[in-house]
Amino acid sequence: MLRRKLVKLGKSSLVVSLPKEWVNNLNLKAGDEVSIMLSEDGSLIIAPSKFIAKRKVSPLLIDISHCEEKNLIERLIIAAYVVGKDPIIIRSEKGISPSQLKEIRRVINNIRGLEIVKEDEKNVVLRSFLDPTRYPLTGLIKRIINLVQAMLEFLIEALKKKNKSYLEEILYIEEEVDRLYFSTLRQIFLAVKLREIAESIGIKRSIEIMSLKTIIKVFELLADDLAKIAQSALTLIEKNTNLLEANIPEFLDLLSDISSLFNFISKMILYNNVSLTNELLNKLENLGSEFKSLDTLLNEKIRNEKILKWFREALWGLMIFSDMLRIIAEISINIIVDRAENKFKCSS
Repeated sequence: MLRRKLVKLGKSSLVVSLPKEWVNNLNLKAGDEVSIMLSEDGSLIIAPSKFIAKRKVSPLLIDISHCEEKNLIERLIIAAYVVGKDPIIIRSEKGISPSQLKEIRRVINNIRGLEIVKEDEKNVVLRSFLDPTRYPLTGLIKRIINLVQAMLEFLIEALKKKNKSYLEEILYIEEEVDRLYFSTLRQIFLAVKLREIAESIGIKRSIEIMSLKTIIKVFELLADDLAKIAQSALTLIEKNTNLLEANIPEFLDLLSDISSLFNFISKMILYNNVSLTNELLNKLENLGSEFKSLDTLLNEKIRNEKILKWFREALWGLMIFSDMLRIIAEISINIIVDRAENKFKCSS
């Protein structure tokens, strides 16, 4: 963090000098104009006015006159948002149908900061009010990690306390993960296009962007898998299958072991600690024997075929879950070694 002292200029004005490296990187010189934005938390954001103008003008017109395929409009809007298009103008010369409008409204409910600013029979204009420089990328990733861990913890609580409301909470959290995922992905795409954004959200090396993109995608998939496990459990319960009465402490132990790994993941990504990353990989290898023994145990202890099917499908999902965590750990080691450049030394 750079520190500057306020210097008095004239009778009432206070001025502060700008970092030389920042000025040089943006090719600024005396007389250039900068824009100052006041955030809700009291902090100031300073950026070249030409940069602010560039960020605001990146429109995209999506003609949906012949978009009849299921979910196509939703996917087009998400893609436009993620790659940084703003405003997004949705138009149909035939007129936007009620079902198309319903699809548009559904998707903007799942995207943070995207709002309808203008609407008529043939047009809907969407604008993003989320400042891509406001939050460091690592902070958003940490939030996603914490939410996925919370989903695991709620699954444990649902089975321990035999309460389906915890399963329902998993579905709510998955929706929040999706919203954060789209916001984070948008930051990454804009960071690829604009170096100023990359620097403001803490990306110093452009080569890391694709690795971080892979990491957040993996966590989004993990959240999807946990939501599917919870939804299938709720479906069974609605059919009067007494799933939550099944007493399988070994399954709870496995869930707890996987949940504990998330403490390694947060520190691994935030602090680039290779020892923690290596320890995580070792723990993931040890999980393999737990999966095999638990699969055998489930067949021995559970007589109800529907409940057995749910536990085995959940176990299979958790195996995939652990494989995805392994991918994240391997990517993290790649990032750590790449940052070392000419020399890497293991810390004691």
